[in-house]
Amino acid sequence: MPSSVTIYPGFNCSSSMIQVGENTGLGNLKIIAWAPVSIGERCSFSFDNIIITSTHDLKDFSTAIGRPVTIGNHVWITSNVTILPGVTIGDNTIIGAGSVVTHDIPSGVLAAGNPCKVIKKIDFR
Repeated sequence: MPSSVTIYPGFNCSSSMIQVGENTGLGNLKIIAWAPVSIGERCSFSFDNIIITSTHDLKDFSTAIGRPVTIGNHVWITSNVTILPGVTIGDNTIIGAGSVVTHDIPSGVLAAGNPCKVIKKIDFR
């Protein structure tokens, strides 16, 4: 990780399959990384967030399936957000509190909910 990354108490990652960009703050975040996780520059994670990169094969529950998670540049993940396997979050985006991100979220939006969906376009820079 770059020296400009700030790691706050509560950060936990299950493997080394993580890339983090410059000037990113990793708050109380848990990453379960069975597949690569890429976090861009100038991202911020607030409280009690989780990134999960694995799921199970429904035909054989003993088989884990890893899918990468990608978070763009200048993204704010607020509080109590769960990001599920295979998701990409675009640049300049905010994910609202309590969201469960089940699918890709585009750049330049405020998205929230369970499942997370775009609420409105924003100019977040």
